[in-house]
Amino acid sequence: MYSVGSEVRNVPSISQTGDVTLLGIEDTKIALVRNAKKLLLDPLGQGSYIWPSLSPDRQRIVAYEMSRGAFVCDLEGTVSTQLGKKDAAVWTRDGKWLVYMDDKDDGHRILSSELYCVSPDGKHTTQLTDTRDVVELYPQCSPTEDMIVCSTLGGEIYLLTYKEVRP
Repeated sequence: MYSVGSEVRNVPSISQTGDVTLLGIEDTKIALVRNAKKLLLDPLGQGSYIWPSLSPDRQRIVAYEMSRGAFVCDLEGTVSTQLGKKDAAVWTRDGKWLVYMDDKDDGHRILSSELYCVSPDGKHTTQLTDTRDVVELYPQCSPTEDMIVCSTLGGEIYLLTYKEVRP
């Protein structure tokens, strides 16, 4: 599925009412298709967005606005949580957590990065990695297993398995 201007092309013929597809970013806004209609969201107003991710239940989006940080919003663009600097956040497969990278740089290069998770309401944060010699970047969560994959500055790929532990 793709769009040319405001026209959505190659929509699957078995598309159901209520189907949502996140297209990505278009003209600095969050582009999605809902009910075979393309929408551009600007949840924070006058925003320049990157890293949008659709929740597993297809009801919420986490994205990053360049000057205001990460946030969670619904499909109408109503913001429920502003999370701050939580880079490249993505949903875990059950939608209970957002995994993100906490990277540090000197303005020219990345010096370090660790992976964390935060609850979508921003109330609970847990550090997932603590490595001085590995710079974990751009996490992605498996949609079927409790696994996270990330890359490093050197191009290596790491696969992490996690288990939610309740206190």
